[in-house]
Amino acid sequence: MGYILLFLEYIWIKRNSYLVQIAFCSLIGLGIYCFSNEQVLAQYSLDFYNNMMTVLGILTGFSISIFTVFLTIDNENIREAKDEKLKIRNKVIKLYGKEVSLYDSILIGLAYVIILQSALLIVNFILPVFIDIATANGKLFFSITFAIAVHIILVLMRSVLDFYFIITKK
Repeated sequence: MGYILLFLEYIWIKRNSYLVQIAFCSLIGLGIYCFSNEQVLAQYSLDFYNNMMTVLGILTGFSISIFTVFLTIDNENIREAKDEKLKIRNKVIKLYGKEVSLYDSILIGLAYVIILQSALLIVNFILPVFIDIATANGKLFFSITFAIAVHIILVLMRSVLDFYFIITKK
């Protein structure tokens, strides 16, 4: 239940850009599903799948490291980020009656991406036992996994960029 709550918090905080990201990633996944060559996909999907598992593992470790650094760092810029309220269209965003700070926003984004990466890793460990990657269901699984991986990378890039702007105070 806590995971769903975190996802809803992230969607609420990032609601302006979230739909654009999901649409973009869905278009990528749909493009792979509709326009990929069956033989080429069957030939390269297993190699790509193995590489994606490695990349997801590395990204998860990287994300956890960023999360740890973000939680433990304490300087003037971080303290200001904790006081700076997050606004959309000049309206302060609230969660559970509490105003959300810029710091909270980045923390929620990093936690969201870590949970999403972990869930995708678990699914990618289990599902290939039941689905052959060279079938139509495998193609659908591959397309969805790829779209989610692109979403993860975009969210992680956004979080790192926000972290950079806080540290450099730009």
